[in-house]
Parts: sequence; C-alpha cells; structure tokens
Amino acid sequence: AVVCAHQPILLGGPVYWWYKIIHAISLSNYLNELHKDFHFVPIYFIGSEDHDFEELNHINLFNQRIEWNGKSDIAIGKKTTSGLHEVLKNIRSLFSNQLDVLEIIDQWDQLVNESDQYGEFYFNFVHSIFKSYGLLCFNPDDQTAKNHLKSIFKDEILHQSGLKSVTKTNQELQNISIKAQAHAREINLFYHGNESRTRIIKEGNNYTLADQSKSWTEQNLLEEIENSPQNFSPNVILRPIYQELLLPTVVFIGGGAEMNYWLQLGDLFKHHQISFPILARRFSAILFSKTVLSKIKKLKLSPLDFLENIENIKNNFVSQNSN
Repeated sequence: AVVCAHQPILLGGPVYWWYKIIHAISLSNYLNELHKDFHFVPIYFIGSEDHDFEELNHINLFNQRIEWNGKSDIAIGKKTTSGLHEVLKNIRSLFSNQLDVLEIIDQWDQLVNESDQYGEFYFNFVHSIFKSYGLLCFNPDDQTAKNHLKSIFKDEILHQSGLKSVTKTNQELQNISIKAQAHAREINLFYHGNESRTRIIKEGNNYTLADQSKSWTEQNLLEEIENSPQNFSPNVILRPIYQELLLPTVVFIGGGAEMNYWLQLGDLFKHHQISFPILARRFSAILFSKTVLSKIKKLKLSPLDFLENIENIKNNFVSQNSN
C-alpha cells in the first residue's frame, strides 16, 4: 500500500488534498514499473471520524466562501447529508455557462440523494473521481476493522502507552531541534456515537467523558471495548497506529505538519510492534493563470524564478535589465 490520509473536507477543499491523492497514485504506478514482482496499491484513508466541523465545512471558489451550515458535535462521517444540495446549488451558480461542470455537479447531487450519511457520500464522491486510477478508499468508522484494535484500546486505558511513548520521543526530537506537532493526552481515545464524539478522561480509579455525560469503572470500560469497539475512536496519536495495523504500507504521504507528528510516534510503533512506513512529503505545486504567465514571459522571467524569495527576484531582474 501507498497511503495518504486526510479529513473529508467539503468537496476536497484545498488543492493540496488533490496533490496527496495524485501523489499516492503516481508513486504506486512508478513502483509497479520499478518492482515487477510486487503490486503497489494507492489508498486514501478518509478521516471520517474527525468532528471539527468548522475546519471541514467550507470551500473557497473565486474568492467566495461556500459553507455547509452545521455545528461540531458528532464525527463528520456520521452527519446526515442535509444541506449539501444547497452547497451544490451555490456552486452551480458560479458555473452557469459551463455545461461540462454542471454535468459533474449533477452527478454529485445524485450521490447526495443516494447517501444517508456524509461518510457514505464522501466515499462515493472520491471513488467517482479516482476509480479509474485504481485508488482504494477506506472509511475507518467500521466495526469489523475496529475489532482488530481492541487490544490497543485496552492498552491505552490500562497503561497510557500513547502519552508515555510520545513524551519519550518528543524529548529526543527536541534534542535535535524538532518541535512537537501533536499533543498526546493521558488517554488518546474518544467515545464515538451517533450523538457525540467526546474525550475519555481518567478520574481516580474511574473513567468519564469530558462532558460528564457517561462514566465507567475500569472493568466496565474494558468490557465495552471488548463488546463494542466501534464505540471508540482514536485521536491524532493513535490514528496512525490504527492505519498501520490494518494496511501493509510501504510509503505514507503527507504534508509538512503530518511528517512532524508521525516522527513523534516512533516509540509508540515499537511499543505495539507495528512496522513504521517510509514517510514522503506530498507534492506541492504553483498554479499560474494564462494572464500571469503572459506577464512573466514579457518580463523575460521563468515560472521557476518564483520559487525564489521576492527580493531576490527583484534584484535579479534589476541587475539584468539596468546598469
């Protein structure tokens, strides 16, 4: 597997979402050419259990913010698709004369009609775009998959292994001037249902939710993990453990921030005896409009010049065009 992961931002959201997936597909194709004895598969791990709705519910098009109204309460994958038709209607108004775009929006409208929850819509949305390139999508909010996580969830409750391991690694990273990106908690688990996704905290010998809406004895909590692992959701510290427990990943592709927090997890991977993948920073790109490219050409500059600091561009231009 060549894996990338991201929250299900509205209709893909910023362009780097697309870069990640395209990078995974491109690298898989390259590796399949290079190593004929293996078959490399690109996989998109959908962060459908994220509940930060305000981070995921909007898209910017032509300097206009288009927003899906709602609130942060439950995991975004469990939300109904209510309101998505209105989002697509607003996007349609920006492309009123482009029949090819309107046809795509009609297809997405149909996907909304066929989906009860946003997680289902998003799975089908991504699949509709990338299916011909061999991309597999994985939604982690899955009872069968979480059955394999029970021992890791229990270890987190009994031994707080996430905090201990990450604290140790953070100190080692600090010694080489790498700042910690993600914050490990005493318990890196949420209680995850159709009503909310809420942190589990330890209080004395018992456990409770951060909003005090539910509590357990240690034995009760371990029994619920055993019987209903789908009720629990890993946070940013345990999510990569979940991913790598399930998938035979050779390379994980992520942005700069992701690279940093994965580096915090080395000792935690060793603790759970799970192999740690090669990390690759995702592609980046600059998009130039035809108008801007024309101006660059008139100035006898190159698009590559704009990878430089702006002051360097100015100084080079002046030195080449004036004595």
